Amino acid sequence: MVLRLTGAESNAHLHRGSPRTWGMHSRIVAIVLSSLLVAVGVLACSENGGPAGDQADQPPHIRLYLAGLGEIFVVDVESGRAERIEFPALVGGDPPNLIEARGDGFVIWSGSRTLFSRFDLESPPRSIGESLFFVAAAEPDGLWLVGGPAGEMHLGPTREVDISGDAVVEAARPPAGFPAAAVPEGLAFENDGRLAIWDAGSDEVVERIPTRGGLAGAAGDETISLCDYERGPELRLASIASGEILPVDTPANVAGVDCRAGEISPDGTMLAAPVVISDRPLAWPAVSRAPVALGIADLRTRRLTVVPGTRVPKDYRYARWSPDGSAAFILGRGLDGPREGEVDNRIVEYSVASDSTREIDVDLGAFYDVLTTEAAGRLPKASYAGSPSAASR
Repeated sequence: MVLRLTGAESNAHLHRGSPRTWGMHSRIVAIVLSSLLVAVGVLACSENGGPAGDQADQPPHIRLYLAGLGEIFVVDVESGRAERIEFPALVGGDPPNLIEARGDGFVIWSGSRTLFSRFDLESPPRSIGESLFFVAAAEPDGLWLVGGPAGEMHLGPTREVDISGDAVVEAARPPAGFPAAAVPEGLAFENDGRLAIWDAGSDEVVERIPTRGGLAGAAGDETISLCDYERGPELRLASIASGEILPVDTPANVAGVDCRAGEISPDGTMLAAPVVISDRPLAWPAVSRAPVALGIADLRTRRLTVVPGTRVPKDYRYARWSPDGSAAFILGRGLDGPREGEVDNRIVEYSVASDSTREIDVDLGAFYDVLTTEAAGRLPKASYAGSPSAASR
């Protein structure tokens, strides 16, 4: 189903009758309202499998929000249903992050602005502020806005804000380098083979960690993953507090680990990441053409396991955890579908408790980033009025 977020509104006009006809009018209105209520109830039953009043008692479902170009795909994992919703605020480009869950909604990169939208999509996204790009902060409601105003093509002042756009940490100029990950203290900046851990409160670098040829990937409260899938299968874990770097054992059939497209579990014990599968070592560009599957690394034992039955198209791939950590998802999109003009994509869910997988068979278009959340009730179908709010904080 395709929904267009337009904002067309209809106005209902009530006409007052004479005292003689008022009683009749009121009875007609009552009958019409009763009919409407019955129709709404029937519709709710047919769409949700039960009375509309039962929605409040339904447990929340895991949902995936996939960011496309000018559109969002919302997938309900339990029912296997999906909605495609036109979302003009999602513009083209290649930012480090395109969509992230924050608070009771999500933020998106929209050119020179970062916007916030609620999960129900019942109102237009509003601007949080101008930036070159954003990095999700360690706090669930926080966000780092990186860079100066529109037009500046360098990393200018960086500040942390909440989802209202109010400053948590005032604009400052942190260390040189690229802000690769958020840490509890502030940000980790990648520069010249090292990670500089910047404490935003004291405005000081509290730790410098040599990356030893790796690139910073998914980060948790205590650990930053390091990898470079184009150069080999090595996966390392860097301690944010001490700077110690420890290797992770990977199976012989893993030719690369893409930890930058992965995520650390909510409890901080596991890393889910796409891994490149091959029976022999691969160099670039052969590694870019090899199959991709879901890898789960236990950060306590430092061992990585490839989950069987999770191969996905290789060109755009992401691994994400459910909010409660009970399941991991791998999503893959190929540049070429099975037939000309088609998009080749696949979503696979891995249940940690049952050690089983399930393909979520939905029809999606091209997507470039994804988040997971929990929500109850119907999939979003409401439209909002007009274009994204231009209010800038």
